[in-house]
Amino acid sequence: MHISSGDPRICMPRTSSDNKRYGYILGLQRIPYGRYGDKSTMHERPPVLLQHGLTLDAAPWLLNPPNQALAFMLADKGFDVWLANTQGADSSRRHRSLSASDPAYWEWTWEQLAAYDLPALFNYVNKQTGQKLHFVGHSLGTLTRVSTPLVRVAIQTYMAEQFYIHDLRGFPPLGQLEQTMQTVLCMHPGVECCNRMAAVTGPNCCISPSGLALYSTSTKNVVHLSQMIRSGAVSSFDYTLPLTDMQHYRR
Repeated sequence: MHISSGDPRICMPRTSSDNKRYGYILGLQRIPYGRYGDKSTMHERPPVLLQHGLTLDAAPWLLNPPNQALAFMLADKGFDVWLANTQGADSSRRHRSLSASDPAYWEWTWEQLAAYDLPALFNYVNKQTGQKLHFVGHSLGTLTRVSTPLVRVAIQTYMAEQFYIHDLRGFPPLGQLEQTMQTVLCMHPGVECCNRMAAVTGPNCCISPSGLALYSTSTKNVVHLSQMIRSGAVSSFDYTLPLTDMQHYRR
């Protein structure tokens, strides 16, 4: 599933990073009022930004019935709800100068999402509403570590690093290579791959995977997360070569 404007309450503005060299154009969805609210008080509603997790878009906030989906529940409780989408998702695939087929398009990790995307989203919502906003994040949205058996095997085998070295910048890779990757990972003892979402994020009580679309993230992002899980610390991306690290971080 991807988000459409089928619900009359959902608006679909766009914003972009304030850093023009970074250049990603992000899709936002907005639910400015609930089922029971007065539209005339829309400008008084406190804004809240919902940030999705790894390889997803904002759809999981909307998949359940209105009385069980957080986005609609917040709107019904009087909030002005904004739904963020990370680059790689369908509504956030645009860039000022790159296409998603360009390897350079995928040269980012959660660090850039935090440094550029979140401030751009915060600033946009603040300018539109004139209010400080609340924030809700899930999984990568709050840098929660993922440690399911599938993820542990992928980290232990340095799979993302192998893809990155061979210039496969979108993760997971598409086509036959993705099927081969799944076969290799899922043959390990203890790895259950029948439910792809649960295999990556762990058991889920409340969302049916049948209506959920998974999108690409950057291979570099998966490498970065793998580095942190192996080291047990939140840190900047390690380019492994001291000279390369110095060129990127000027230290």
